[in-house]
Amino acid sequence: MLSKNDPKMMQGKQGAQRDGTPRRRSARIARNAQIGAETLENWLPRSCLVYLTDTRYLPLTLTSVLTAARSIPASMDVIIYLDEVPQNISKEAATFLIDWGIKASLRDFDIGALFQNTSRIPLWRDGISRAGFARLGLCGAPEGYDTHIILDGDTLVGGDLRELASTRPAGIAAVSSGHPETSWSYLYKDRAMPVARDYFNAGLMVLNADMWRREAIEDRCMALANDHSLDAKLHRPMRDQEILNIVFGDTFQRLNDNWNFKRERSWDYSMDMPLIAHFAGKAHPWDPRDMRALPVFRQIYSEAFSRMPKAMQPAIDTLMLTDKNLKSAVRFKPALGRWNPRHRIAWNPAQEPLLSHWGSLLPWNR
Repeated sequence: MLSKNDPKMMQGKQGAQRDGTPRRRSARIARNAQIGAETLENWLPRSCLVYLTDTRYLPLTLTSVLTAARSIPASMDVIIYLDEVPQNISKEAATFLIDWGIKASLRDFDIGALFQNTSRIPLWRDGISRAGFARLGLCGAPEGYDTHIILDGDTLVGGDLRELASTRPAGIAAVSSGHPETSWSYLYKDRAMPVARDYFNAGLMVLNADMWRREAIEDRCMALANDHSLDAKLHRPMRDQEILNIVFGDTFQRLNDNWNFKRERSWDYSMDMPLIAHFAGKAHPWDPRDMRALPVFRQIYSEAFSRMPKAMQPAIDTLMLTDKNLKSAVRFKPALGRWNPRHRIAWNPAQEPLLSHWGSLLPWNR
């Protein structure tokens, strides 16, 4: 009987290694059988990532695009609709993105051509851009795509957009707002309509382009935009998000909540990783003095703004907090373990270690 150290046994082992052991052959078969990310991209539907912005919010939109570029598949185009943005700023914005390897189509649009009366656009809070309201008429505008992804500019993208591109909703997919029914039931009761069971946030929407056109969603939205029935009760016209929720009601497909991750969720699900961070609310991470935002968020905006063309600086200045708002922004002192309910106006500091790598979302840090 040969021992394991016998020369003949050793020679047999070496021969087996040259021919390939069963384990190596199995690994090679598995590698050949596995579908890689590049192969999967070939089967993604044609899609576009759409932003709508004006001059003031253009720096935020460009920062969002910078973070999204890491995971934009070859089958996805970036389209930025511009509301009254001067040509010189538009050209410099396009050049800025190209310099960082991002090709985007910047397109002017006339919001007056979308609405019979632009005074109907409810700028319900100072500083809200009317460009966002234009998505009612522009969501379905890009042609040649199966899926449109509509994203607010006050976002940072940490997730893989290929996952959203592969989402093919029958109509529209979005994230639930998480608000109680009492916060949206007024939209239905005064119209004698059944109250929807849920309400989505329009900061991120994935829509079926063919369905949007065939069902004339734009016309339905515009009819509601010019409806005055709730003006007296609301003391304002309806918002675009309210209109979209009336149109789609309970039919919207629910996305993972982390695709539209807002400040409130950081407290209830502090160990969840945001896929898209959405800064809807009082915290303004683009102002480096706002302590309510995580340091990593403030750093991302600070780095992005410092590299933008000088023509953007006036717009960046208008995004900074006013003296009145700054008082509450600097008052928040994030000390682990010493929070109270009032601190929920800020992003939960417990998420900082989880998001420490987000600085690498920017192309110059990869």
